[in-house]
Amino acid sequence: MRKLATFFMVVLIAGCAATEAPLLRDPAARLEVAREAYDQKKYDSAIELLKQFVSDFPGTSLTGEAIYYLGSSYLKTKEYALGVAEFERLVQDFPKGEFTAQAEYELGLCYFGQSRPAPFDQEMTLRALAQFEHAESEYEGTPAALEAQKMAEVCRSRLAEKEYRAGLVYLKLGHPEVARKYFENTIVSFSDTEWALLAMYEEGISFEKQGLWNEAIAAYNKVKDDNPDSHLGRKADQRILAVEKKLKEGKPGEALNK
Repeated sequence: MRKLATFFMVVLIAGCAATEAPLLRDPAARLEVAREAYDQKKYDSAIELLKQFVSDFPGTSLTGEAIYYLGSSYLKTKEYALGVAEFERLVQDFPKGEFTAQAEYELGLCYFGQSRPAPFDQEMTLRALAQFEHAESEYEGTPAALEAQKMAEVCRSRLAEKEYRAGLVYLKLGHPEVARKYFENTIVSFSDTEWALLAMYEEGISFEKQGLWNEAIAAYNKVKDDNPDSHLGRKADQRILAVEKKLKEGKPGEALNK
């Protein structure tokens, strides 16, 4: 009986192996299994399947797609450095591939995922911005380019915030001239961000702290002209009235409080 059972087990295993063998040899079928794991958000499984696929089929017409999904799986699991490696590999090996535009965008996301909040070092934000701007210009009009444009704006806003907050620190430490350099850089380099208007207002404060009334009024007028009906515009208007009062009183060099 034991010999008979063993015989049937061997036949069963052989039958299963014969059924699975074509699947294992077919790149399209293998990739489909990996994509199903990805679509079901089983990223750890997808990663293992895709790594094996790329190893087994390094030169097929489907290899670029597999590398893309591998990089994207790493992005989803926040393994950003590994994602960078796969997306860079795809861009280098398949520069005109179907998935290259999206890979260029997601490469930027991998850089951005490694970036830090505004008060800290912004090296990775700068790398992400450069990558998003490259994807936007290189693949203009594609969905990837449109998404890259949005993320470039996010990066620019973070860089602007860093400059603006650095200016605030120096202003509070009693160094209005140094603070103004940061505010001016925010205004000039990041005029398309919300931080530029805030920097204009604080620039006016920095002038006030030095008793430079005319310069302060000019700075506040810029804020008013750009956003007359905003809360900041109304605050600027109030500062102008306060500074004009000081001018009439003839008190040059006397700093004002906010």
